[in-house]
Amino acid sequence: MMGYRLISNLAIVKWAFSPPNIELFHTTDRLWEILRNAINKTYNHISDLRKEICHLKKCYNSRAKCNKG
Repeated sequence: MMGYRLISNLAIVKWAFSPPNIELFHTTDRLWEILRNAINKTYNHISDLRKEICHLKKCYNSRAKCNKG
């Protein structure tokens, strides 16, 4: 569901650390795996956004140079 952005990463973290789930941290790796996936998805999304911003800046700068010259 994170892939479709139906659930926010913050909601996942809040759910994982909610009182009913605290005991599960000691008995299963499921919550750790869910948290790891949420963090990885967030990191990848931020990386993609940074690449897009860099690309847009390059396009803007090259167009600005063409308009001046």
